[in-house]
Amino acid sequence: MKLSTFITVILLCLALLAAIVGFGHYRFSKRITAGREQSSASVAATAIDPKEWPTPELPGPVTRYFDYTLGAAASVPSLMETTTNGSFLLPVIGGEHSIRSRHLTAVAGTGYVHDATVSVVPGIWIRFLDIYRQNEFESKKYLDSFVDVKAESINSSLESFLLGFWLLTAPLNPALLRFNARVSWQELDEQSAVVTVSSAGAASASAIAVFDENGGLQSLELREPLEMLPNLPALKTLAAASYAAQNSIMAPTRFSISGMDGARPVVVWRGESALAPAR
Repeated sequence: MKLSTFITVILLCLALLAAIVGFGHYRFSKRITAGREQSSASVAATAIDPKEWPTPELPGPVTRYFDYTLGAAASVPSLMETTTNGSFLLPVIGGEHSIRSRHLTAVAGTGYVHDATVSVVPGIWIRFLDIYRQNEFESKKYLDSFVDVKAESINSSLESFLLGFWLLTAPLNPALLRFNARVSWQELDEQSAVVTVSSAGAASASAIAVFDENGGLQSLELREPLEMLPNLPALKTLAAASYAAQNSIMAPTRFSISGMDGARPVVVWRGESALAPAR
């Protein structure tokens, strides 16, 4: 084979590979957009007025938490998005890898659309998409052009897991924990309380929330850790820090989520977060 012919074949193969990767990326991005649009369409566009929302009797530390985080909010968007940039511990490969994510949630609900992109090595990345709505869950993983799709019917065990992830990330948007009829609180002492989120069925997830002297939620520890990926420490504790005003809500701008490797805590995901209306 002539050198020129060999080079032509190589270039054609590279062009074909680029086309396959590009098409796979397009399909995946299109599904993310569709999932976000479907979730947005199911949420009323009217903003939440905190003064008109039912005010349950809350434990002392929880009342101080909402006074600190939501006291200045005249209204709260019904649909909000948390974006993060940071690092993620990849199993098997090892080491921390850069990650960026978007977490779309209805403030008064427990469903979400979560998409994240993790860099494996320069030029190679993994994308994750989880869509959770009532009685419906869809999960996708995308490695360059290879897509693994998993759609599951909701059962109590799976829904408890999904509610656990919702609860673990909820402190990045304090409004989720206030304007939701499925969230309940029980005081432990002056600085902590148990928070529980329940589904319409039998599923639920609980955690212990610890508050700092300013009223902010300092940490949240799940009672049942989340087994996210094989060989990855089960996610258990969120630590929140550096509260700042974001759209009239005092929300954390830095966070870390850790799990346990035996008796040793391991940070799995850490980074910076930002909160904004989704429409």
